[in-house]
Amino acid sequence: MKENGKLLLEKEEITLFLNSIDNECIELHLSGVINVNTADDLMLSFDELDLKYKPKYYIFDFHNVEYVSSAGIGVFMDLFERINDHSGKICFVQMHKNIKEVFDLMCFSQYFIFVDSLDDAKESMRQSP
Repeated sequence: MKENGKLLLEKEEITLFLNSIDNECIELHLSGVINVNTADDLMLSFDELDLKYKPKYYIFDFHNVEYVSSAGIGVFMDLFERINDHSGKICFVQMHKNIKEVFDLMCFSQYFIFVDSLDDAKESMRQSP
């Protein structure tokens, strides 16, 4: 199934946009902040995507994400645990250095892939787990 360009979540602090979905890979663009105020809405959006598309691979464009709290990281850890059962992967594209450092400090970087471009992200999804 292919689908492109759909706004999934728009709140004062966060926007989630579906860039594309192709086969088992979904590409999403996030902007704003991911914190205790936005984490539940974000998780609900991921739940809906999972029910509708059953993606194995998630690519998140993080270029416009300004901040991620521990609650936000928890959302991505929950998503990782869900897709890890069927060898899924999560890839973050253009994550700001200060946000990546939070993932590193919490020892969660080992569960995710971090790249600089969408092409690199797509290539990492094609590689075996």
